[in-house]
Amino acid sequence: MLLIDAATGSNEFEEPLRKLGLPVEVTHLDFGDFVFSGRGEGGAPLYVGIEFKKLGEFVGSLRSKRFQGHQLLGLTKDFDRRYLIIEGEFHTDKQGRASTFKGKGKPRPLPGAGNAVSLEQEIINLQTRGGCWVKETTTRRNTLRFIQAVYRYWTEKDLDEHKSHMAVYAQDLDKGLLVPTSDFRRMLVVLLPGIGLGVSRVVEERCTINGRPSLRKMLSLTEQDWAEITTLSKGKTRRLGEARAKQIMGFIDSLR
Repeated sequence: MLLIDAATGSNEFEEPLRKLGLPVEVTHLDFGDFVFSGRGEGGAPLYVGIEFKKLGEFVGSLRSKRFQGHQLLGLTKDFDRRYLIIEGEFHTDKQGRASTFKGKGKPRPLPGAGNAVSLEQEIINLQTRGGCWVKETTTRRNTLRFIQAVYRYWTEKDLDEHKSHMAVYAQDLDKGLLVPTSDFRRMLVVLLPGIGLGVSRVVEERCTINGRPSLRKMLSLTEQDWAEITTLSKGKTRRLGEARAKQIMGFIDSLR
């Protein structure tokens, strides 16, 4: 189910997306304009949030710091994968300013944008440092197409079943590109045997103290604790199990 924030407007997106064959529901969302649960590695639940902004609105939210100081933080906290759609196109005028066309007239400076190259750099930084994949679209049709593509990408296959990035002589980059949403989860996935995104989320939630994940609490987990950790995969609950728990404890003990 693709949830659409009521503030985004059911008249704008609900019916067009429904016509594209997507199951949609309009509701209140704290963060993100479009939200759904996708399929991570092995079918583990993975939460996807899409933020939508028209170009002028996006520039305004950058200048007021609302996007960086509030919305981006919420997207990072709530979702495993984050997308930002910027609908609109800007150009560069003779003075190097970001500008837009209105009708058949001359290009006009985009209010608040300033230098066009600097604006491009800010967008690049949202992807490089902000962890938010940015898609710029020029029309509403393109926006709808991208939303449809993101939804189908994450719901039609498990993450590890996507293979189009691989060639005969290319290294499988899936593991290298898979970045959990916190340093704690990244550590779990990289170091502990058999720990994927789904399990790392459960462990982080279980080992959080005063709102922050605790390495000490994680190290205090017993073999039985690890064995009983469960995740939801393809609609079914799955225990980590005794064999995997024994491997994890063996690795942890080797570090002590």
